[in-house]
Amino acid sequence: MLNKIDFIKTAMVVAFTVTSFSAVAADCKDVPLPDGQAGIHYNRPDGKYDDWGVHLWKSPNIGITNWFIPRMPTGCDSFGVYWHFPLSKFGETKVVNYIIHKGDTKEQGGTDMNFDANKGTEVWIDSGNPAIYRSKDEAVKAQAAK
Repeated sequence: MLNKIDFIKTAMVVAFTVTSFSAVAADCKDVPLPDGQAGIHYNRPDGKYDDWGVHLWKSPNIGITNWFIPRMPTGCDSFGVYWHFPLSKFGETKVVNYIIHKGDTKEQGGTDMNFDANKGTEVWIDSGNPAIYRSKDEAVKAQAAK
């Protein structure tokens, strides 16, 4: 059995050796969100997504992912990268709590974020912007306004 320090060291090694994501733009395509899933789309203007992952939990503070081993992107599309995950993991409320992060560097102002999947199961996030967009078009307009 691992003690707490050994667990953290093991988790850090796994997080930094197995969890990178690289994509070639030509390999990226828009795919529909599968039934029963929720999705977070994420755009970085620099196109560098290696080691950026998402930490997910449901209320009240019940972890779905481990902070040290974030969920890596499911794939890439014309917006950036995306994560698809079972909505059932978030219980009856369907409130998706998340933090997009790379190690201890957090997106969206470094705060815990959430969205109500009852109002829509996909969101779009622009790097450096704390807003949560309910459509790709809204997020692209926000990028252009910068």
